[in-house]
Amino acid sequence: MLIEHARPARLKPYRQLASLSFFLAGLLATAGPSAAATTAPPATPATTAPPAAAATAPTICSTSFDAYSVSSSVLSECGVQTYPLQATSALPGGGVLYTYNVAGTTVTVAKPPTGFSAMTATAAQLSEYNLPARPSDLTQLSLWDTTVGNAKPVSPPPFIAVLPNVKFANSLNWGGYVTTSNVNFYQAEMDWVEPSAGGSSCSGDESSFWTGLGGNYQGAPLAQAGSQMGEGWAGLANHQMWWEILPAGPKAVPLYAVPGTLSESEVTYTGSGFNFYLFANGQYWSSNESSASYDGSTADFIVEAPTYNGQITNLTNFGTLSVGGALANYNPIGSYTDISYTMTDSDNDYQRTLPPSPLSNGQYFTVTQHSCQYVS
Repeated sequence: MLIEHARPARLKPYRQLASLSFFLAGLLATAGPSAAATTAPPATPATTAPPAAAATAPTICSTSFDAYSVSSSVLSECGVQTYPLQATSALPGGGVLYTYNVAGTTVTVAKPPTGFSAMTATAAQLSEYNLPARPSDLTQLSLWDTTVGNAKPVSPPPFIAVLPNVKFANSLNWGGYVTTSNVNFYQAEMDWVEPSAGGSSCSGDESSFWTGLGGNYQGAPLAQAGSQMGEGWAGLANHQMWWEILPAGPKAVPLYAVPGTLSESEVTYTGSGFNFYLFANGQYWSSNESSASYDGSTADFIVEAPTYNGQITNLTNFGTLSVGGALANYNPIGSYTDISYTMTDSDNDYQRTLPPSPLSNGQYFTVTQHSCQYVS
């Protein structure tokens, strides 16, 4: 069942249709480690060397940069909070567990040992390293082979960076699909082709592409993960990936989506927290964060113009976003009731995104940018 909203009435938005043949043939042919690596900063962070052009911290703070590529003094001046690695411990399968204390919550990253292959790993081994389970559906398995089976892990950084003044949590600046039903959603994932920015008549343009669980009403818990595209902020660069559990701020990930290639985000509730899985450019990030907050009333598939310093930003001209593999509880979202959202200005006078396209095969759609401007 599809329900349409011209303007979101509650706290979630996003989704649209990409044809199966286009998404699998056109997208997977370009995805992987060889894709345009020179267009994005390296996934492995350099944590001590400040940018060559960084004359003073205030100048840097007004620009976009990766939190893992500047000095600690710059991060401090710009208000980016950092939480250092607390401990490492050996895992039974030969890998290493990295543990961080992030403002009272425990964040862990399980790194597999050298020579580990998800393609041949058992279900127990995949679980040990917080990797998405191998699907039985052949179409889903084809995507899994790319985004999990043949992907390589990003090295855990020496600290976790939390961004100041940025939120992905206002339904007035979302567009896409929200899935509802009389069940608790514990898993949500989507794949998309990371867009390139086109020309714009606005300044300060931003957009984010993410999937998440919860947030069906104002103040509801929301766990989400995705990529950021636009002019960016101190601590999060263009096309950099992130995760967030509201009301805490987003956490930067040392991984970049590459325009024109496949990206993936998956959020899974574990009973005591959330697993966040992000894939881009042949690499992946997988982390677990403890949390007592959980709202399983919706699974969310979102295009958003984020909120910065309490203000909704203008929307990046991302053209048309192609989405596929939109799953909730490992089923195509078309299996449930889907609410479509169209991003508008605050008075609902004009559309910032066009209405999402109908779902194809229950899991493919597109979202098209229509106007950059936001008027409160």
